Amino acid sequence: MKRIDVNSALLPIKKIFARMKLSTLCLLALGLASAIPAHAVFRCVDDKGVTHYGDTMPPQCAKKEVSEISSSGALVRKIDAQLTPEQIKFREAEKTKRTENLRLVAEQKQRDLALLGTYGSEREFTSSRGRDIAQLDGRLKTLQNRTIEIDASIQKYAAEMEFYKAGQSKSAKSVKPREAPQQLINDLARANNDRVAVDTEIAQTDAEKKTIGDRYDEEKARWKRLKEGLAVGTVLDAEGNISITPNGERRPATPLTPATAPAHTKPPATAPTAAPAKALTKK
Repeated sequence: MKRIDVNSALLPIKKIFARMKLSTLCLLALGLASAIPAHAVFRCVDDKGVTHYGDTMPPQCAKKEVSEISSSGALVRKIDAQLTPEQIKFREAEKTKRTENLRLVAEQKQRDLALLGTYGSEREFTSSRGRDIAQLDGRLKTLQNRTIEIDASIQKYAAEMEFYKAGQSKSAKSVKPREAPQQLINDLARANNDRVAVDTEIAQTDAEKKTIGDRYDEEKARWKRLKEGLAVGTVLDAEGNISITPNGERRPATPLTPATAPAHTKPPATAPTAAPAKALTKK
């Protein structure tokens, strides 16, 4: 009788069950994979604090900030909430302000570089200022001499006008007053107008001298602060505080302290404080 090897006989059956097991595991894996979305999901929080998820954008997230989360739980991106008309207007205003700030910074930077390139020491400010003031002083001297000449002409024309008003003649008296010539009238009027024009130019030259002096003082003070470490392009306010930084950010005004106040600015005086009242105790 032929002997049958049981293990050899069962080998095909084992292979069939092994294949069935592998197929079952594959199907199970596919089922789990289909249960977990392969793409990112969207998440937001509504006004009541409830968190909403969805493979697509949940309706509750229409006007909210939305986070896109990957299948591994990592943040992919953030989607800003839809802006209201007021928010849009505010953002446009902020954008306009920043553009203006950057323009002011660029202009100030150009002036600062020119200032640093023109002057190497404080003595050079004094020399340059002296030359400009000397030119204006020369103009003033010329104008003052001009006023002397005009005043002499006015006196001459006025005396001749008085002669005709009195009805007198240089050679003999006349019964009937004579009228002043039109040329004399025009000369006197022109001389008076010239005097007014020269006075106006003198006043303008005096004002220009003051403007030049103030400008040199401001440029010298700016130059010194740049040398002390102030960043090129920094915009300052009227009190000398930083108003706009070189990157275009505007700073709120801060009061000056004795340490940061310019040399010509005195710190505000503080009012004396009253002595504390003594506590009353019962005996």
